[in-house]
Formats: sequence, C-alpha cells, structure tokens
Amino acid sequence: MSRKKLKRGWGINVLRVQRDLAIALNEAMCLDKGLKLCLEACIQVSEMDCCAIYLLNERTNIFEMVEAKISKTECIDELKKIGPEMDLYKLIIKGKTIVLRVEDLKLNIKNIKQLTDIKVMAFVPIRYKNKVIGLVNIATTKKRSIPKHILDVMDTIANQIGICITAIKIYDDLQKSEAKYKEFIDILPDAVFEIDDKGKFIFASRRGFEQTGYTQEDIAKGLNAIELIVPEDRERFKHNVSRILSGERLGYNEYVAVRKNGTRFPVEIRSTPVFQDGKVVGIRGIVIDITDRRRMEDELVKSEKFEALSILSGGIAHDFNNLIAIILGNIEIISTENVSEDAKEAILAIEKAVMRAKNLTEQLMTFTKEGVPLKRVTCLADLIREICVFSLRGSKASCIFNIETNLWYADIDEAKISQVIGNILLNSIQAMPKGGLIEIFANNEIVPESNFLNMKPGKYVKVSIKDNGIGIPKDKLPYIFDPYFTTKEKGHGLGLASAYIIVKKHNGYIFAESEYGAGTTITFYLPATEERIVIKEEQIEQSLLKGKGKILLMDDEDDVRKAISGMLNKLGYKVEEAEEGKEALEKIKKALSIEPFDVAILDLTIPGGYGAIEIIKDLLKYAPDIKPILMTGYTADKIINEYEKYGFKNIVIKPFRIETLSRILRKVIYSE
Repeated sequence: MSRKKLKRGWGINVLRVQRDLAIALNEAMCLDKGLKLCLEACIQVSEMDCCAIYLLNERTNIFEMVEAKISKTECIDELKKIGPEMDLYKLIIKGKTIVLRVEDLKLNIKNIKQLTDIKVMAFVPIRYKNKVIGLVNIATTKKRSIPKHILDVMDTIANQIGICITAIKIYDDLQKSEAKYKEFIDILPDAVFEIDDKGKFIFASRRGFEQTGYTQEDIAKGLNAIELIVPEDRERFKHNVSRILSGERLGYNEYVAVRKNGTRFPVEIRSTPVFQDGKVVGIRGIVIDITDRRRMEDELVKSEKFEALSILSGGIAHDFNNLIAIILGNIEIISTENVSEDAKEAILAIEKAVMRAKNLTEQLMTFTKEGVPLKRVTCLADLIREICVFSLRGSKASCIFNIETNLWYADIDEAKISQVIGNILLNSIQAMPKGGLIEIFANNEIVPESNFLNMKPGKYVKVSIKDNGIGIPKDKLPYIFDPYFTTKEKGHGLGLASAYIIVKKHNGYIFAESEYGAGTTITFYLPATEERIVIKEEQIEQSLLKGKGKILLMDDEDDVRKAISGMLNKLGYKVEEAEEGKEALEKIKKALSIEPFDVAILDLTIPGGYGAIEIIKDLLKYAPDIKPILMTGYTADKIINEYEKYGFKNIVIKPFRIETLSRILRKVIYSE
C-alpha cells in the first residue's frame, strides 16, 4: 500500500477520533472520566507507546501528572511533576511544543538510559484562551523521532482537550457549589423554595419537606404551590404571585398553610422574582413557620387584656370587699340575737348571697398583677379527687381518674388551684347537659429544654381534664381564656380566664384542645416540688370562742368599723376605733398608762393616711407587748404571704365571719 494511502487512512482515523472524543467529552460530567478519554484519544492519534496528561495546579504553579499510560520500565519519577525550577517548565509555560531525547532532559540522573527504554518524547501544551493550563506528554520506545504531522495533530487535540477539560471543571465546580448551597440551605431552620411561572415547584429544601409532609416525588409529579395554601387564602396568594411574576417585590406575606395530612399552620413567605435574560421566569423565597410567634402574640394580647382588667379589678374588689364586710358583719351580729324562724331563713339566704359575692370578688382579685398565691406543699392527687367529687355532686356527669402512682407534690395555693379544677369541671358539666363522662389524667412529666409550649424546663405535674361534650368551634377556641369571653347565656366569662391567670402565677402553663362535636380537653402544668408535706393542724370546731381583752380597731371606713366592732363586742371584747394610723398610735400611747391594748387590728390600706405597714414599727416600739393583727380586703398584696416578717401575729381577710374572727383572736391572745 502506498505511503499516500496510509497517510490518508491515518487522517481519516484522526478525524474519527476527534469526533468521538468531542461526543464522549460532551457526555462526560466527571473530570477523571474525561481525562481517561483524552488519554486514549492521544495514544490513538499519536501512535506512541506512552502518554501522560498534566494539569497546572494554580495554587502551587506546578504541572502535575493526573493521567498516564506508562509501564514501570518507562516511568521516570522525576517527571511526575514539572515545576518552575526546570528549564522544561519555562519553555512549556510559553506555549511551545518541545521534542526531546531522554538524555537532553537534564534531570541530573546518572545512567538515565539504563532506567528507561524511552528514546524520544514530546511535550504539547494544553491551552484555553491563550493560557497554558496543562500539557500532553507523548513518548516512544520504538522511534528515534516524532513526525511533524503527528505533532500538529497533537496540538489540535490538545486545544480540544483544553476546551473540554475547562468545561468539565466549570461543571464540576458548579456541582460542588450547588452541593454546598444545598447543604447550607438544608441546615436553615426555615424552608427554601423555588417555583416556575406556573406555580410548580422546581426545588424545596429539606425543611420544606419536614414542614409539609410532601416529598421530592411529589415535586417530580408536578406539585403546585397553591396546593399548600388553605382554600380561603388562595385568591390572595394567586394575586400576590401574579404581582411578583410581573416583577414586583412584595417583601413578605402571611398565609395559613396546609400540610399533606390536612393539618394547618401559619406561615410567613418572603419571596422575590427570578430573572433570566431580563424576564421573570419564577419565584424564589423562604417559608417561615410562625406558629410559635403567633402563640407569643396571643399571649401578649392576653397579657394586655389582663393588665387592663388588673387595674380595674384591684380597686373594685377592694371596695367591694369592704361593702361585703359591712353586710356580713351586721348579719353575723343579728344572727346571734333571738329572732324568728322566718328571720333566720332570711338571714341564711343573705349570708349565702354574701358568700357568693365574696367568691366572685376573689375571682376578680385573681386578675390583679400584684396577686401572689398563698403556697404550700400539696398532694395534687388528693386535691383533684376531692374537688371532683364536690363539683360533680348533683350533676349527671360521672368521672374516671387516671392518676399516676406516686404523683409528685406541688407547691401551690390550694384554694386557687381548687378554683382552677372546679372552673374547668364546671365547664365540662355545662357542656354535657344530658350527662356524660369526664376523664381526669394526672401524671409526672419532665419538660425538656426545647418544648413546643416554651415552658421552663424541669419537673411538672401534668393534669388533663377531658369531657365528651359538645366541644368548642375552632374560631372560638383561641379566645376561651380571655376575660369576659363566654359561649354560655348565663356565664360571666371569668371562670377559664381566672384559671389561666392562676396557673400563670404558679409558673405553670394551661391550654385547651377541642373538636366541635367531639369534646374538649383542658391541660395544665404545675411545677413539681421535692419538699415534704407539712401535716395540717387540727382545725378548731366552727363555733364562737368568746374572750376578754381590749382591742384597737383601725379602718378608714366608718361602716366597716361599726360592723367589726359589733362582732368584737358580741365576742366579749372591749373595742376602741381609729380611722387611720396617726390616730391609732395616739390612742395606743395614751392607753399605756391607763389600760393598755391587748390587740390591734390594723387595716393594710388607708387612702390618704397611714396604714398598718406604715405604723407597725412605731407601734411595736411604743407598745412592745401589743399583738398586732393585719386586716385587709386586698388579697392580691404579696404582704399577706409574709405578714409575720413585719411583726404581725396573724392576718384576717375581709370579709370574714364572726367564727373566723373569734378563732384568730383566741389563737393570738392565748398563744405564748
């Protein structure tokens, strides 16, 4: 066969190799795979025994061998890296093709011919945009020279390799960048998304799948963003999407989102248009679950309502207690007289009405911000059973207890928590007018650092009261703990509101769950304590305990003084009255040389004058033997928890019954 035909056949082969290489490199998305393809193409085109590809390390400025086809006897270790200190490097970096014999390499290796069979080699630069980014090293053990046409073709192949390798590296870098981007957005606490101009999802972060319950498979099937919005918000959502697709930047919008399982949650969506060639092609943004924020906002609104109620109720309850004290005091005096049976019945009815008014006043006092629970260690298991039995008496409802054995104790105001349980039970009873079942659960629970209620971590007693009544509509549920909110015709709307504030003042948490037509569950948490229960003293029998002694009574209300003085006279005590602190001190000083007072009953608050706290130090200084008793109708004041610290021997809360007053006086006067 003639040399001309051979050369033509070789040329056709070169064209085929170049074409195949271009196609293969276009499909290769991995640098390692691309380099292997380039190496095979170089060997086929050059018809050389050995071939190696080097890439320039831009950090070290060294050409490093990255792919090679060389046998051990043909390998020269000193050529695995070609650095700036080598003459060879200085020529290659200028973009020149170099052909050398082994002995001309100047590698400072003795007997180099004995180490390798290679006779001649060529170094062909790989260029991209006139910059050398690598080189192809071809070598032969059979020929003593490399023909020019092979070097020319290798130069063309090297340029092709430069373009393709750069493209693969750019793609590889982009993939790595996208992987980093995805890793970054997957650790964000909020969901990241992108939708096209039709609303279909192109991308969603891991948090988005966790929030909604949807999967990548749903996106592949064409999941549309509108499907994640509740029906009542969809028109507004569509309108806002249209505005963004027109290029408008809206900042953020709030919607109610719906999960794959149908449950709802509030979200804030911050989004921006995605531009491509100056045209909006989609929307990119983040979705923030604002459930916790809404809960805190609701708590703030409640707090503001309770603040307003606190200001109002504090003054009203104090004055109202004084009025009740006057009525109750006079009724107690009359009841000790010989009256007809009809009169006794009337007096009993008045007493019941007064006590109901007193209970209502106590509920009002709950809302005052200064109110501090009168705490003591209590067995909640016993208290729950006791209040339940009492509350269900006469109703058509029945009760089942599910109380954990060895339920932890709690440091609580027993009367206030009784009020909480009683109010919840009353609501359950009223929700089941034809009767029904109430289940009460009480168990120990350790609340972790991270919890959906934003509670302080620690040990709690969890109490849940569940009924199978009519339930509460969803639109009403958020408001059931608001003051004066009620769904009942005869309700005053303070029962659950007072339960809410009492639990809060115990550093606890209360919430409700309900489905209309399927009943309601109200749950509250109270901090547990490791303190032991102090055994109660035996209560003195409810009877009048008369005594002797001289008592100073201080109160700014004339009618209150008269009512209480009448009760004290009935009990056998001498009484002198004072309107405010200065007058009380003067009378006590004056009596020291004549007939000293045994007891001083002092009102806590005297508007425009000196009350009990203001005069207690001077009183004990002038009359150290006197036994002061604190009297108040303002049960929210924290002083009632620590009256002894100020020097008072006991406390009496207005309004009070004559039996209560007689017991306290007996205890104070005859105690050591």
